[in-house]
Parts: sequence; C-alpha cells; structure tokens
Amino acid sequence: MTIKRDVCFRRRCVLILLTVVCLMGFVSTNSHAATYYMPDDFSNLQAAFARMSGGDTLVIRSGTYTGSSNAITNNVRPPRGSAGSYTTIRAEVDGGVIFDGQNVRDMFSVSTGTTSYTNQYWKFEGIEWKNTPGSNMTLCGAAYVKFMRCGFSQDNADGSGANAYVRYSQYVLFEECYAYGGKRYKFQFAAGSDSAPTRYNIVRRCVARLDNVHATDNIGGFIFYSSRNCEAQNCIVIDSNMSSDWSYSLHQGSFGVPATMGQSTNHYFRGNIALNNHFGGFFTASNDVTSATYINNICWDTGAYNNGNGSRPNWFRGGGYAGSRKELYNFTFGMCSGDGSPGVRAEGNEIAILKNSIITHFTMSQAVGDIATQNYNAYYANNYNANTGNKDITNVDILATSLRYLPRIEDGSPLKGSGENGADIGANVLKRIGVSGTLYGEPGYNETTNIDLWPFPSEDLIRSKMRAYNYNVNGVQISGKRGFCADNQTLTKYIWEYLGNPIPPEIYGSRVDVTPPASPTGIDVQVN
Repeated sequence: MTIKRDVCFRRRCVLILLTVVCLMGFVSTNSHAATYYMPDDFSNLQAAFARMSGGDTLVIRSGTYTGSSNAITNNVRPPRGSAGSYTTIRAEVDGGVIFDGQNVRDMFSVSTGTTSYTNQYWKFEGIEWKNTPGSNMTLCGAAYVKFMRCGFSQDNADGSGANAYVRYSQYVLFEECYAYGGKRYKFQFAAGSDSAPTRYNIVRRCVARLDNVHATDNIGGFIFYSSRNCEAQNCIVIDSNMSSDWSYSLHQGSFGVPATMGQSTNHYFRGNIALNNHFGGFFTASNDVTSATYINNICWDTGAYNNGNGSRPNWFRGGGYAGSRKELYNFTFGMCSGDGSPGVRAEGNEIAILKNSIITHFTMSQAVGDIATQNYNAYYANNYNANTGNKDITNVDILATSLRYLPRIEDGSPLKGSGENGADIGANVLKRIGVSGTLYGEPGYNETTNIDLWPFPSEDLIRSKMRAYNYNVNGVQISGKRGFCADNQTLTKYIWEYLGNPIPPEIYGSRVDVTPPASPTGIDVQVN
C-alpha cells in the first residue's frame, strides 16, 4: 500500500509539474502580444516605451502630441521586435495622430550607427510627423522598419533636410505614405558606408508634393542618393508647381538618382507618375557609377524651372563611368519643357536603352539625345525628334486615339501591341506593384499584382492632409487647395482627366459619389 501511494503521489507531482510548464510556456508565448493605449495607459511615448516589450502594440488616440516626451530618439524609442512579431505603433484613426515638433525639436530622429545595422522590427501605421528643424523623420543604422499610411510634412518654407530621411539602413518600407509642404527632398534614401550601405529599401504607392521651400541645396521628390538596390513602385510626385517662390535652382527631379558620395546602382522605378512639377521629371547625377531601370512610368507636364528659367526635364546622366546603365521601357513622356538640351537625354552611359515609349509635345530644341539603343518609340508634335529607330512611329496623333488617359494605352489604338515583341508603346499604370507589406527580396515584393491601382489607395486621407496646407508670409501665399486637392477633385479623377477626357465609369465602380471630404476630420489636441 505504501509503495502504491508513493507511485500515485509521484504521478500526481509529474502531472502538476507538466501543467505548470505548459502554463508557463503559454504565458511566455503570449506575453509579447500586449496591446496598450495612449493616453489611456501611458500619457506619452517616453512612458509607453519604458514599459512595452518587443512585439507589443501601442494604439494612439487621435490628437496632436508635442514636447520632448513624445519625441522618438536614440534614448526614447520603441523596443525591438522580431521577424515574426514587429513592435507596432499605430494611430487609432489613420491620419488622426500628429507629432508636431513646433519647429523647435525633431520628433523622430534615431541613429544607431554608421557602420552596421540594428534589426529593429518596427511598424508605424497612420501617424504624421511634422514641423521640425531637421528632417521630419530621420532613420539611420536601422533594418526592418515599416511605415504604413504615414505622413511627413512641414508647414513653413524650411528647406533643410527631407520630410523622410533614411541612411545607413536596409529593408525599410514606406507604403501608402505622403509628404508635402517644406523641406528640400520629400523621400530621401541617402549615402551609407561601405559596411552599412543604404540598400534594399522600397517606397510603394506613396505621394509627394513640394509646396514652398527656401533651400540652399538641391530639391527633389523621391531620391535614391548614392545608394543600392532600391525601388519606387506606383509612387506619384504631383503639383509641385510653385517655383516662383523657390529660392534654389538646382533640381534632382521628381525621381532622382544622385551619385556624389559613391555609386548609386541597381535601382528600379516601376509604374510611377511625375505630373505637373517644376523641378524636373527623372534624373541621375554622374559623379560616380549610376544604374537604373525604368518600366511603365509617366512623366507629363513637367519641366525644371526657377523663377521661370527652364532646365533639363529628364536627364539620365552616366558621366562616362564604366557600368553606368539606364534602361527605359514603356515610358510616357509628354508636354515637357526646358532649355535647349534634349528632353530625354542619356549621355555618358555604357548602356542606354529607350524602347516602347511615347515622346510627345516637347518644346525644347529636340526630343531625345545621346541614347545608343532606341527603337519602337512613338514621336509626335515635337520641335525635332532626333530619333534613330527604324521601327519608330512618327505619324500618329498620340492624343487622338491612343492616349485618352495618362495611365493606359487604349485598346484598338495604333500603339496597342506595336512595340517590341508585341508590347504596347507607352505606359500602362493600372495594377498595384508589390504585394502589400513585403520588404525587398520577399516573395512578391516587386510583382505586378492583379489588384487595381485605381482608385488610388488612401487618396481621401492624402488629399485632406495636403489640402489643409497653407503658407502666407510677407504677402506670399501658397494654398494646398490646388491641383488634385481643389474642390470637386480626387487624386484618381485628377490624373485620369488630365488630358481632358471624363474619367471612365469603371474606375470608381459602384462608388457613386467621388467627391471626397472637403477638410480633414477635426481632432482633439493632446500636449505632453
């Protein structure tokens, strides 16, 4: 009996021990998935980050947050997550959370090194950072960081830094984000070091507009600066047309690849649009090796101006460096203006290709120049084409039947299927490129999906933000209520109707009222 009772006792102990171990494992597994609210649980970011663990989520109620306790810095930053469990900081309502530096402090400035990467595994959603003396957002020395539906803006004419600035970093994603107002660059991926190059980064379905800026250096939109292997997918630079109040004449373009601090190579531009801008379309500098591939992009009504003086609108420079390569396929170039140089120029490259593209209504002395390989392109209504392709089309009025809408080539038009290997001539920007949320190199990160791009995602939020911009100092007034932000417009409607034809009914589908809210939703102010 004694032996039997001892055996039973030991069995019960084993069962209890196993139960405790299982419970401990359950608690350990789920302890990294806590969700907190601000200001309910924490009055500011500093208090929140001190208590949060990696993989937690912080939901922030709508409001404008100020002060050093709400600034993300080297000392006050989210805990590091993991590949399977990102630390998430998100707005309860997209666009409803603003971190305002009041032009006295930077509200997001993290630099963890210049020679190596720190895997952060952070995700930010629906938040806007604005009004800072430096860049609105600075991220250096980081890897695995996602910004989803976030904004970056400057209310005044400050021309220092960028709205969003990334350096010495890799695997950073901006998706459906927006940048506007001051600052000389909108999204800038800057030069890194040999051991921590700026590389493997993506901007996807983001919108940029430069409003008023008094810069002392170059200005531009999406900039891959002496970096490597970056992608711009379905991004838009639009209505940056207030050049009469800009104070600097050197432009890096709506989409630029400068190379003044080392090579800038292996970049891809897929399905992007530059529309109604005064700082040029697509540009590469040539102080070192540059290489980029452009597929299905649109550059329309875009030149490079400063107080009315023109410059080159699309200049793909190679500078004579071995390895410099520019490949342009299915571009739609139109209504570009500038000085006497070619409107699309690719001098000094080891490889320069222009195929299956539209070049029309150029006002400069010649349409193209210095492009070694060009064919299957369509030219019309230019001062002088300077083309050399034996398969080029020069006798088709492109705006009559082929290009009724900027984002597509019409079925049955002379340019449909007339390109190399049966491709269309001109750009088709109709589907979303890149599976949502994917980082560079992940499955589907650069594929053309079957999801319609139009109506453009988050367009009501982006319009409401940019529409609210207003600059008025010493009699200079720039209103955000222009272009696609004007009354009775949407981003989609504005782009599709830019050539004067009513938007096709299928674009909005069953959505009857395409008029967006006239102003942003009011939010409470929370100051800490």
